[in-house]
This record gives sequence, C-alpha cells and structure tokens, in this order.
Amino acid sequence: MIPAELRARRGDKVIELSLRDITLLELFYRHRSQVLDRGTIFNRCWGQDYLPNSRTLDQHISQFRKRIETDARSPCIIRTVHNAGYRFDG
Repeated sequence: MIPAELRARRGDKVIELSLRDITLLELFYRHRSQVLDRGTIFNRCWGQDYLPNSRTLDQHISQFRKRIETDARSPCIIRTVHNAGYRFDG
C-alpha cells in the first residue's frame, strides 16, 4: 500500500519523503529501540535481489537524517550502533 502523501510533519514543518523513506521509517517504527542489522534493512527496504555497494545504506540514512532530525550531526531519532546496524529511538 502506498501512503496518500509521501510526507511527514513536525510541527509546522513538512518533510518530503520517498517511498523508500516511508518503508524505512515503518521498519524502524515497528522495531523501535531494537538494533536492525544492515542485511535486514537492505532486504526489507531494497529487496533481497538488490546488490548494494558498501555505502548505499549509510548514504541513504545520512540523507534521511538531514530531513527528519533536528540536528543530523547529532542524531537522536535514528542512531548508529557501531558494528551492529541502526536503532530507531524516535
């Protein structure tokens, strides 16, 4: 199912999102406070047939943070768990 709007809101700010962003956000939300490894995120958001380069996920998360975090340099919604993956603390 595709959401009616590919956007989110924080107060008065409208945040434009891609379908992959929505899929990623939904995955994180369903597993909030749990560390999701890179393989799980790739399989759910890109598909099992996708052969990523080593930076695809990191680059996408970086761009995603720039849109949803108050301060992307000091993220508090999506956190990196070194040598493990990412965790949604939003």
